[in-house]
Amino acid sequence: MMDIISINKKQNNGSSIKRVHSMTTQNISKYTKKLINIDNKINVHDYFLHERPFTNIKIIFNQQIIWCDKALLSAASPIFRELFIKNHKDESILFNDIDLNDFLLMLEFIYPIFNPEINEKNISCLINLSYRFQYDMLKHACQIYVMKYLSTIRRVFNNTHNSEEEGDCFVSNNNGKNEHNKQHVLM
Repeated sequence: MMDIISINKKQNNGSSIKRVHSMTTQNISKYTKKLINIDNKINVHDYFLHERPFTNIKIIFNQQIIWCDKALLSAASPIFRELFIKNHKDESILFNDIDLNDFLLMLEFIYPIFNPEINEKNISCLINLSYRFQYDMLKHACQIYVMKYLSTIRRVFNNTHNSEEEGDCFVSNNNGKNEHNKQHVLM
């Protein structure tokens, strides 16, 4: 019988989108198991703040340097692709208008070793960065999260209002008299 290893972020109440990596323990070597380090999550800051093998571009955020891989950034974003094509001298890239932590959140979606999730705390910055760098996969993931969030809100709204007919009006009690008002469709 094969054991299945799932590397997941903490289970949530369904309000986040996350990447799930699954593999069979028969197919991975001891070295790979050690690299994966299932018990300890990789620290994003530590990973990018130190130069690693195969990193070939420095990105500077308000005097803080992170180390990245051109190939991964170029595959995710046409903006990065054009920037690297124009930058033949392998000079550092400077972004003083982007928060380092926000950028690291986006990098979690680009690098497959991380298990990122979208939630109410990071959705705004991820939407902004996905549009700025034209990172379509992240844009799509953010859209899915927003649609799920809105459908949850709509479901809660539909369950909490009183209606004469199924979902087409709600009762408001203004100045002691009940008025029936048409419900506006949210989506």
